[in-house]
Amino acid sequence: MISSLPGSTDHLGRIAGLTRFTVKEPSATDTVLTSAVMSELILDGPSLSVGDPAATLLGCKGNIFLAIIQVNEIIVDHLSVLEISPELLVEPIVMIQFQVYQLVEVTDTNDPDYNDANWKWNQKMEKKVLKTKGSCIQVIDPSVSTRIPFEPIYLFKSDKLRGLAASLFGSISQDGYAKLLTLKHSDCFPYRSQSKSYLINMEQIL
Repeated sequence: MISSLPGSTDHLGRIAGLTRFTVKEPSATDTVLTSAVMSELILDGPSLSVGDPAATLLGCKGNIFLAIIQVNEIIVDHLSVLEISPELLVEPIVMIQFQVYQLVEVTDTNDPDYNDANWKWNQKMEKKVLKTKGSCIQVIDPSVSTRIPFEPIYLFKSDKLRGLAASLFGSISQDGYAKLLTLKHSDCFPYRSQSKSYLINMEQIL
C-alpha cells in the first residue's frame, strides 16, 4: 500500500523540483546488485519516499511493539536517495533511517476526527533517530485529516494497526526478533490508551 493522498507528505519535507535522487559518497565497490537496484530507481510506479510514513517493529522493556515511523533517509549502498520501489526494500544494501511518530488515542467525542480514527499523530516524533534494514520496513497508506489548513494529520484505526503488526510479526524469523532495534519507554511509546493498556504488543498477536 503506497501513500497517494494529496498533501500527505508535503508537510514532511518533500520538495518539488528535486532530482530523483541525491548522491553522497559512493561505495568503493560498485557491485552488480548495487547497479541493478540503482537502475530500477528511475522507473515510474509506486515508491517509498523520504518523508513518507511507514511501519516497523521495535523492542521496548523486553517486549516487541509496532512503531509508525517517518522515513528520514533512504540509503542504497551508501547512496542517499529520495525514492525507492517498495520491492527493493528487501535488498541487503538498502537501509532506512527514521524517527518514530507519537500517536495518541482519540477519545474526545468533540474531536473532529473522532468518527474517522481511534488513533492520530500528535505532530511530534520521538527524538531518537534509528537506522534499520529496508526489509524491516513496511510501506503504509494512512488516512489523512486536512481539517486544519497546512497541518495534515495521519489517522489510524485500531484494527488496521493490529493487522499491520500481525503482518510484520509474521515476516520476521525467530532469529530476527533478537536483532530488532530498541527504543526507550516514553510518554507516547509504546502506544497505549488513556487507561495505560498497550495498543499492540507481540503477546497480543501471537
